[in-house]
Amino acid sequence: SSLQTGMDNIRGIVGCPATGLTPRELIDTAPIAAEFQRIFLGNKAFTNLPRKFNVVITGCPDNCAGAETQDIALTPATTGDVAGFNLAVGGKQGSGGPVFATPCDVFVRPQEAAALCAEIALIFRDHGPREARSKSRLAFLIAEWGIARFRETLETRWGRPLPRAGRDARGDRTTDHVGVYRQRQPGLNYVGLKTPVGRVTSAQLRELARLAEVYG
Repeated sequence: SSLQTGMDNIRGIVGCPATGLTPRELIDTAPIAAEFQRIFLGNKAFTNLPRKFNVVITGCPDNCAGAETQDIALTPATTGDVAGFNLAVGGKQGSGGPVFATPCDVFVRPQEAAALCAEIALIFRDHGPREARSKSRLAFLIAEWGIARFRETLETRWGRPLPRAGRDARGDRTTDHVGVYRQRQPGLNYVGLKTPVGRVTSAQLRELARLAEVYG
């Protein structure tokens, strides 16, 4: 949604751009992102955050989403025969320099991922530093508390113990999905495009839609 993109709130949720299409994906995370958005969008409980809040939810093993520099990073993992996510928190790029998110040693099942992201955002709302905007990101709360206290606080809000992290399902390969690739759906391909500085016109979108209709 474009309803909240530039204020102290939860920004657009980032995921694999080929989610639901790429054959190597562990989990299609589009429904999870949509569920999390339904929780916070237009909900006043999430409108008074100390600073912006970035979230990555990805089931792709190809390291395409830049998860390490986000406030919440859910990345593909397995425990036994269950597919889900490992959780890391407190990544950032600005506000004093880049910091990689700290692993929480938590495994998250897909059906619980949206609700857990919401609880983390509310911890940031209630406890995040507000004295200076340059030091108001979740990373600074993690640095002050330590990851053990953060996990304990999250478990208290969650109401039950959180399972330990699973096996990281990401590989060594990194891709941005730009190009032409086979889809997981038999006989189909997807095309990854890069838009200069993120700008695309309505005429270009209509032409992309026409190409998809004719050749998709």
